[in-house]
Amino acid sequence: MLRREPPRAVAAARATAGAATAEHSPPCRPAVPPRFKRREQACLNPRPPARALPRLLWPRLQPCSRRSCCTPSPLTSPMAMAVAPQRAQARGSLTRKTGTVDGLTAAEVATIDRKNRSYVPPPAYAAADAAGDVDAPHPPPPPLLSAFVMAVAGAAGKALFATASATNGLHVYRRDALLTAVTDRPPGTGLLTVSNHKSVLDDPLLLGALLPWSLLTDPSRMRWGLCAVDICWQGRAAAAVLTAGKVLPIVRRGGLGQPELTRYAALLGRGDWLHVFPEGRVSQEGMTYARHGLGKMVVAAMEAAPPGSPPPLLLPIYHEGVERVMPQEAATHELLSVAPRLGQTAYVMVGEAVDLVPALARGAGCFAARAVAARALPPGAPLPDPPECMALYADVCTAASTALRLLRARLRATVAEEEGVDLGDPYEVS
Repeated sequence: MLRREPPRAVAAARATAGAATAEHSPPCRPAVPPRFKRREQACLNPRPPARALPRLLWPRLQPCSRRSCCTPSPLTSPMAMAVAPQRAQARGSLTRKTGTVDGLTAAEVATIDRKNRSYVPPPAYAAADAAGDVDAPHPPPPPLLSAFVMAVAGAAGKALFATASATNGLHVYRRDALLTAVTDRPPGTGLLTVSNHKSVLDDPLLLGALLPWSLLTDPSRMRWGLCAVDICWQGRAAAAVLTAGKVLPIVRRGGLGQPELTRYAALLGRGDWLHVFPEGRVSQEGMTYARHGLGKMVVAAMEAAPPGSPPPLLLPIYHEGVERVMPQEAATHELLSVAPRLGQTAYVMVGEAVDLVPALARGAGCFAARAVAARALPPGAPLPDPPECMALYADVCTAASTALRLLRARLRATVAEEEGVDLGDPYEVS
């Protein structure tokens, strides 16, 4: 197994730091300055942006200024990061009985924590836990079974969404950018697609409608997806089908300590495609900010990749209209109907890849601190999240959130100009 050493791409002068972690990471939610009331470019640095990218598409970002977002809780002992205590924390130690938590009602929080406690990890993860190896990625499913499951999901998506269809219409902008990233990226480079989360149909049905049959029937090039254990992993039959479709469990409200984050980062590190919803939940009204787990997966992917490997390709995808096909009740987030509505139109736009090199260079101290911690821990043990890493996680999540908001403005303006359809304020603040 590769020892975690700082990648050469960011091997600059680095400072060491003590071990620290955050059991529960709130979303990086920077405040919008008054002078940007109609532009969602939060946490801006007045210095000029990188020369290689336009100012409006890639503003230079600062770490989130909110202390509760960027400052971790101290870790009392390295042994507290063992796998078993992590899972115990992920199964309900964060329950709050009153008010809302991260946009969830108290009833939703209680349900999530109850179902998290009944979560049984896949056999591959249970074996890795017994061996004390949190880096072990999930093995690929049987190719023929995986191709069949993905083809069925893709057929359902294409039947529900089509350019000219009696069910629901689909308008896709810059589809070629997604296909190029999936099929023609450099060998060994991971692909991390991030999308807003409008409905339960986003993956696999909407994604299946976007992709050609040549990809849907090729499991080696298809994406790995994530689904919350309180929704998807509540039965062995469902778990078997999801695993065959390359969908893996994630513990919602499980925090940065859950070993699943490191395992999915290992998939990125070996060059696979990972499709995630960084908001962490369906948001049909507005858009919430990316969770810190996104930044941690990028950092862990760099550590898992061979020395000198480039960072994962971060590609934003924004869509609207699917929330009208499968609407939810605003207060409780429950589905209004289990049957999709017809006669709607979905709009999808794929953005440009986000350059992560500047953020990784600014957060080089994170890699040094984790490398020092790795030398003091047994092989395969989880690494802490020191303050330098929390700032880097915030940098990555802010970059992804900003890219999605700029893409939202671009999609809404394009649809209004070309289709005459008003999807909302391009510069909505949410």
